[in-house]
Order: sequence, then structure tokens, then C-alpha cells
Amino acid sequence: VRRLFSLQPPALASPAPETSRALDFPPPFGFSDAWVHRLGRCAREACSELSALRANAPFGQFEGETCAPIPDADAPMTVAIERPESPTSLTLSCETQTRVSLLRRADAGSLVTIASPQPFQFGSQRVSRQGRNPQLGRIYERVTDLNDPAEVARDGGILLTPTVEGQVFYFVSLRRRD
Repeated sequence: VRRLFSLQPPALASPAPETSRALDFPPPFGFSDAWVHRLGRCAREACSELSALRANAPFGQFEGETCAPIPDADAPMTVAIERPESPTSLTLSCETQTRVSLLRRADAGSLVTIASPQPFQFGSQRVSRQGRNPQLGRIYERVTDLNDPAEVARDGGILLTPTVEGQVFYFVSLRRRD
């Protein structure tokens, strides 16, 4: 409120004088550039709602951008699974469920560890198992079999939900014991 109406702390704590009109005309409504950028990446439905609100607002009452156009916003996320014990990483910028396609190279095994420094969700299951990886340190991990249709779609797709913005995921093919 203080920032919106440009009030200093003492003016905010005391009643406004009767002759003052400081609160009668608030500045136009708008969003910070950082918020607009995050909204554009993470909430396309909210962008369309805000655009509709902006179109219906009286002139001068809504300034600033609502959402910037993002090229390839709906492009699928793809991760190549390489040879055993060679991690591949992926950063998910939004805290929403994301479909990730796992592309297995010829020298990769079918068992893959999906790991992250923060907890995450794999499909509908919350991953809370902590482990220690010699390359990655303390991680939350989930081992999945790429041949199991209950865990991985026919096209190699899985659903991941990060718990923080910009969460990094690591994908490591496991070495088989023959």
C-alpha cells in the first residue's frame, strides 16, 4: 500500500488530513517487469484473463504490459539419456506439471535415476527419497524403468512437477549388472 500510493512510513501510520486528496487518485495499476516475465512463462491462462481485464478497464487505469509473447512456449521438453553415469540436466522454469520426453541413446540402459536438489513430483507421486550421488551430492531421487508402461508413456514421456522456480533435474542412466 505504501509503495502503491507513494506514502512514507509516518504518513501511512497516521490518518490522512481531511483536506488531503492523496488517497483519492491512486496511480494506474500495472505490474513489474519481473512479474510480467514470470507470468508469461508460467501461466498462459492468466495472461489471457489479464488481457481481457485490461481491455475492459477505463483508459489510463491499467498501464504496463501484462504478458510478453514467448516463442515456442508450448514446445515439448526433451532430454537425451546418454551412456551410464553421464548425467544430463534440465531446468524447469515454472512450478507446474511439465511433460518431458526421454530420448534413450543406444548405449544408455533402461533404468534411469531422475534426481534434483529439491523434492519434486513424478507423475502423481511425491518424491521424498533422499540419496547421495558422487557427482551431484545430496539429492532427491526416483529410479524409473523406461520399459515400464506404468511409469513411462509409449513415446518416452513422463510428467514432472518442480517445487521451486528454476529447479534443475538430472537424468542418469544406471549401469546394468549382468
